Amino acid sequence: MNPEIPTFPLAAIDTHLHTRHSCDSDMEPRDACLRAVELGLRAIVFTEHMDFDPSDEGFGYYDGLAIRDSLDACRSAFPGLRIFKGVEVTYQPKYQKQIDRFIRKGNFDYTIGSVHMIGADDISRAEREQEYFGARTEAEAYGGYFRELAQLVESRLFDAVGHLDLCKKYGFRHYGPFDWRRCRPDVEAVLRAAAATGVRLELNTSGLRQDAQDTYPNIGVIHKFRELGGRNIALGSDAHRPEDIGHKFGELAPQLDSLYAI
Repeated sequence: MNPEIPTFPLAAIDTHLHTRHSCDSDMEPRDACLRAVELGLRAIVFTEHMDFDPSDEGFGYYDGLAIRDSLDACRSAFPGLRIFKGVEVTYQPKYQKQIDRFIRKGNFDYTIGSVHMIGADDISRAEREQEYFGARTEAEAYGGYFRELAQLVESRLFDAVGHLDLCKKYGFRHYGPFDWRRCRPDVEAVLRAAAATGVRLELNTSGLRQDAQDTYPNIGVIHKFRELGGRNIALGSDAHRPEDIGHKFGELAPQLDSLYAI
């Protein structure tokens, strides 16, 4: 991770956003910068998707040269805004060697590892949610997700773990409201691994704009991370539109600052 990134106050940097260089966004990089400046942010991290599974909708979409050109143009046009090159990688254990090579060659300022797929099942897409959640009990579905997430953290490939309880995005439609305490052993295994390895835990605000109506993870998980010795956290909007950049940062940052005050 670029050592400059942790020096920014939590509410001053959005560490997770996607532009037209990701398969699921139409946002122009320039528009993202304009919005960041409008909000008074001091820095942003472009974290375009990188997917290794041929069944993933983003497979083959990542274009490093095009991203480089966009970053150069934005840095030239917005000299007062610090712009970092990041990436969000869909972690799957079977692609760990390829992921490692990609990150080592990518010269990234910031890397996010996220679990979007478990085996052949994509839990991040509404049109495929039934394949995974509809065929499993709550314990089976969430347990499988968090065990995969623990492998992600223990791989030490990434600077941050993205949207830690993303499983509830569609899981709640099958099992009702998500309560992380029902998965306590699996969740705490992830948190302990993150605390031990120094991996940053992202508080992702996109869930507040979605049906889950909660951050990823729930703020209670952040409290537990702190209790278990976790020190490194980040705020990310997961914005795919300019209007979502920095979403709810002003409300959440003071809570996190208070929680992590020495």
